[in-house]
Amino acid sequence: IMAAVRGHGLTWWRAGGDAPVEQEAAPRPAWADGGAAPPWLISPQRAFAECQPFGAAHPPSEVCCGAMIKYFYVAAGRAAGFVQYEEQLKSWDHACGLICVEEAGGSASDCEGGRVAFPGRTFRVEGGVVCCSRWASEEVRRRLLGAATRR
Repeated sequence: IMAAVRGHGLTWWRAGGDAPVEQEAAPRPAWADGGAAPPWLISPQRAFAECQPFGAAHPPSEVCCGAMIKYFYVAAGRAAGFVQYEEQLKSWDHACGLICVEEAGGSASDCEGGRVAFPGRTFRVEGGVVCCSRWASEEVRRRLLGAATRR
């Protein structure tokens, strides 16, 4: 379970956990030390044919379910980033996830680095949503943003 309030941080509990995980105490993931391409996520999965931030040899990790679980992976540091490679989206599928990523110290934007706004039930975002874990390097963020940009 994840809970976040803008400006007040993120709290989350592991499955079966009786106490929340302290964000500051969360261990730095091994992928954050660089080297190979980090784990990353995309939705829809078929968009990998067009969106390849680390090249064709480094496909995204496959995680079941919808966008919210992917935002959780990024907020918890299990993935370096997530590209929602669609431009017309529903607010209820994404608003909470973006807030969780940001409150965990990560970033969330459109493909040009602009803020994502939720003006109503649906919203349009240039290039889709790109979010990065707090442990993602600037190079990883740059690659994810660049790959989401439509040519």
